[in-house]
Amino acid sequence: TINGGSLTVDNGAVLTVNETFKNTDAAAFIINEGAQVFQNNNNVEATFNKNIRTPKSWGTSKYDGWQFIASPIVNANIIDFIPMTDTDYDLFKYDGTKELQWINYKGHFNEFEKTFQLGTAYLASYEAETSTSFSGLLNNASSFDFDVTYYGEDSWANFHLLGNPFPFNMDWNKVTLENVYDGYAIVNPSDGSYMTYTK
Repeated sequence: TINGGSLTVDNGAVLTVNETFKNTDAAAFIINEGAQVFQNNNNVEATFNKNIRTPKSWGTSKYDGWQFIASPIVNANIIDFIPMTDTDYDLFKYDGTKELQWINYKGHFNEFEKTFQLGTAYLASYEAETSTSFSGLLNNASSFDFDVTYYGEDSWANFHLLGNPFPFNMDWNKVTLENVYDGYAIVNPSDGSYMTYTK
């Protein structure tokens, strides 16, 4: 139980809670990028810090400074993730059913959900290096079902951008890949490149 104090789990550290974990103040339990938390009960408030790194040439190259993000928090508000400074940013979500598959939060916030959706990956880039965060209730589930769709008349509608909904690493060897047609690609965390696998 965190009561009147605080707990920070730093990069590279792993916190495993075998019994009940109680915390009702998101600011009192900090999970920094690169840390992992294993716990198995509901109603644990936390703040998960994420560093959006400085792009090499923001706004001039479509390849530099982009990061895929996903929230391990079940109710993190998207507006809290938006930088409140004079620096610019981009936040996209992917929707294969749209004519323009990438939807930018800027100018299209009415097409965005209010909170980050578990299991959905987003594409983010900030003009200046920024430490941002997801705050709310930790997702304590041990498994997650991804809702994907198939539309035979439009091949673009059959692409999906999935993100890790857990505050710990996802084991791709345990992911059930039923009805995967051509295969899948995952991001190499060491350099951001794609690793493609054929089903």
